[in-house]
Formats: sequence, structure tokens, C-alpha cells
Amino acid sequence: MSTGETALYESAQPPDGPSPDAQSPDAEWPDAEPKRRRPFPFGLVALVSVLVLIALEVTGVLLAVSGAYAAATFIGQAIIVLTFVPFVLGIVGVILNRGRLTGAIAIVLAVLTNPLVLNTVLGFFGGR
Repeated sequence: MSTGETALYESAQPPDGPSPDAQSPDAEWPDAEPKRRRPFPFGLVALVSVLVLIALEVTGVLLAVSGAYAAATFIGQAIIVLTFVPFVLGIVGVILNRGRLTGAIAIVLAVLTNPLVLNTVLGFFGGR
């Protein structure tokens, strides 16, 4: 190899431009946006929490049927208070469009899961 050919190979750039090592990280991706965090899925959290409350309410009813009235009463009173959480999370999810459908389903289920509402609805259809 002659001296002219060596200089040609040393100074030659790859066909697609300079190597990434020669550039700064900002220059390598000039149009790259910073990573955005995913929005909090209020509707999904509301739906999951109301499903947990439904399972807890079924447990309370089974305890009442088996004769454990104190435990069933405690679970029922806790559910009356706790159904407020998925109700509010569902409303926030519907308003902010962060799980609109799941938030709407959670709102309906939270209202129907509340033992006071459930007792009134079942009493209405039961003929009391």
C-alpha cells in the first residue's frame, strides 16, 4: 500500500456520515423527545377496587349466613365507607379521560355494591 492510499483510508468517512462516537448525545438524536410518563389509569384502578369490594361483600354475606354476625356487620360497615373510593376514582377517570369506560363501569358497580343501596334495591324488587 502506498502512502496516498493509507491517507485515503484513514480520512474516509463511512457512507452514512461520521461515527456516532464523534457526535455528542444531543446531536445524535436532535428530534428525540424526553420519555413521558404514562398517565395514571384512574378508571382501571376504580374498577379493580370495586371488584375487590364486591368479593369482600360476598364474603360478608356468607359470614352472615353462617352465623358470624359480628364479622359480617363489620365488613358491611367497612364496605359502606369504602365504596366511596372507587366511586370518586371512577368520576375522576371519566372526567380526565383516563379510563373513561372502566371508570363509568366502576361508578355503577360502586353504587350498586354499597349495602345501603343494595338493600333498598332488593327490598323494592322483593315487595317490602
